[in-house]
Amino acid sequence: MTVTTITMNEIVDSLGCRVNLLKLDIEGGEQDLLTQGDVKWLSQVDAIIAEFHPDVVDYPGLTQLLEDHGFIYHPAGELWPTSMDFFVSRQIIATQEALSLS
Repeated sequence: MTVTTITMNEIVDSLGCRVNLLKLDIEGGEQDLLTQGDVKWLSQVDAIIAEFHPDVVDYPGLTQLLEDHGFIYHPAGELWPTSMDFFVSRQIIATQEALSLS
């Protein structure tokens, strides 16, 4: 069977705008998504809510990868008791701070 695939770069490019919030819950597929291929699409994402599956993925490695790509990591439960892992772009925080000063 032939299956047509599309990359995250293609998806994000086709939107023609920034991604304000990306929800990742792909049952362990996060590992391949974030470690295989080009992840330049991350520069177009403001925030990510993720449900990583620690028994399937390199949980510390994925959180570090996102931090290395300019995201601030808030572990599950940190923001409120039932919150999932949350990553917010440092670029967005800086932009919001600059707007609040003007």
